[in-house]
Amino acid sequence: MGKFATLTKGEIADAFGVSLPTVESWIRKGLPAKKVANRWCINLSDATAWRIQQMSLPEVAGSLEDEKTRLTKAQADLAELELSEERGELVRMSSVSGAWESHVARCRARLLSLPTKASPQVVGCSSLAEVKAVLDGFVEEALLELAADDTGGDRDEDDTEGLDERAEPIPSSAAPVPVGVGG
Repeated sequence: MGKFATLTKGEIADAFGVSLPTVESWIRKGLPAKKVANRWCINLSDATAWRIQQMSLPEVAGSLEDEKTRLTKAQADLAELELSEERGELVRMSSVSGAWESHVARCRARLLSLPTKASPQVVGCSSLAEVKAVLDGFVEEALLELAADDTGGDRDEDDTEGLDERAEPIPSSAAPVPVGVGG
């Protein structure tokens, strides 16, 4: 033992600012201590050196049994995720992100094309109702086109699922026509 005073477990606990059960745990882990007349005697210098050494050691994550349990749970979680993906209940984020970006880009392009397509038709309109009908026709056409893109096929003209059912039918005179044709 070193030059410093010999202390009890309680005095070591006070000196290090820890509880008595912590000091008892340290003794079980190898803190230098002697039992004299049913009382633990611990040299402060030796205890300080031991604590510094213990603090510099890498922490062990847990017991082997704890690590095996953790590994088994992680493997079970991974197997569950893979099964959910195979069943189609789960989709990888990268797939969703790519598809979503593609949808947004198509919607953006289609919306930006509306003024160019609709403006020649709107110029000849004499009332607000006619302008609305022309614009509604172009919006419905864009939505049908985007919906067909989503399914990978063509949609029938009658297939208006997801479209605003309150929209008025487009009069044949207000239907979009190519520039230079008609009125």
